[in-house]
Amino acid sequence: MAEFLKSKQPGQVDSDEVQQIKGLIRRGEAKSALRYAGLDPDTRAHFLDLPFYETGRVRKKPLGDEDIRIMMELLNRILVSLDCGPAVSNETIRKVLKKANSNPG
Repeated sequence: MAEFLKSKQPGQVDSDEVQQIKGLIRRGEAKSALRYAGLDPDTRAHFLDLPFYETGRVRKKPLGDEDIRIMMELLNRILVSLDCGPAVSNETIRKVLKKANSNPG
């Protein structure tokens, strides 16, 4: 992994290992924020892992049917917590919620 990071070019897709580490960092930060707020992350955190986000790139995939299905499943179980990850994905999450809301399936 060290060699990959040393030679990584701007815009180059992260290796699977780097993507996994970044995901662990984001989850750890979200859980720490919940603990700081006095909440139990084991019962209050839910990570969506929507397919649009899993690219290893700054630019994410377009929203797809699987993103909508996952969101609808979660909304049907009553949404408790939503971790949007980096701020760049917040608008995409809003789009998913809007499409999920208008797609009664």
